[in-house]
Amino acid sequence: AVTNIQSSNVTATEADITWDAGGSESTWNYFYGPSDAVDMTMTYLSAITNTNSLHLTGLTPNTNYTVFVQSYCDDGETGAWMLYDFNTQCLPMQIPYYETFENYAGVTSYTDEVLPDCWHRINTGSYSYYLGMPVIYGNGTYAQEGNNSLYFYSSQSLSTDYGNLYAILPEVDADVTPVNTLQISFGIRKYLASYDANLVVGVMSDVNNIATFVPMDTVQAANTTYSDVTVSLANYTGTGRYITLFLDKNLSTTTTCGAYVDNIMVETLPQCDAPTNLVVSNVSQTSATLS
Repeated sequence: AVTNIQSSNVTATEADITWDAGGSESTWNYFYGPSDAVDMTMTYLSAITNTNSLHLTGLTPNTNYTVFVQSYCDDGETGAWMLYDFNTQCLPMQIPYYETFENYAGVTSYTDEVLPDCWHRINTGSYSYYLGMPVIYGNGTYAQEGNNSLYFYSSQSLSTDYGNLYAILPEVDADVTPVNTLQISFGIRKYLASYDANLVVGVMSDVNNIATFVPMDTVQAANTTYSDVTVSLANYTGTGRYITLFLDKNLSTTTTCGAYVDNIMVETLPQCDAPTNLVVSNVSQTSATLS
């Protein structure tokens, strides 16, 4: 049987697969498909190859695939089917990008790791009860609209047991829309009035390395009522492609910090400033004055 099946150069729609021969064979059977559909009777993506490598194209983004490879010997004997799983990459976010968290099953457990597709999280803590943070929280009491919001919670009370939290948005196609031409807006509120709710907005170049986080601005929720905030990324000069919301527990002036975030919008910076202090007056049944 073949050994050492590996993938490389995996993108949203393509992947290279290689393996080592199990013996002296020079021909292999293979097939592949989405992992939730592929089985041993599958034929529409099956073939024979004379090289121990494949270049797969036409794949679906953000999908788990299974590849089966089998040795085919000169005497007509075949080896055992060996399988290998890999995931295709996500496509970059489309600008404008809007996330309400309503298309996902929110949870009320802090151990379930639930985030939107193509997001990443980092939780530097070790307290198992909160390892799912940040998480899509399914309780309409804490949502700005609908039933779900993004929940951050940490504390200084147990040292490293509670961690700093990073919610990392999908990749920005910076070749098309540079990060420093964007802004991010969202609603934010405190968990409890006695808790701090500080979020640092920044950019990362590696979703697995917090050292690549570059802060751009810090926002703070005033109370348990949502307020809308906007952070410009115009001053960003790095090569990162991942806009990130970072709850730094060490910024808190209270022992515990908790924040809910909802209705995230990433869009290009406006050419002029948005109006402020909108006032509605002289409201009647058929008219109103805006100023």
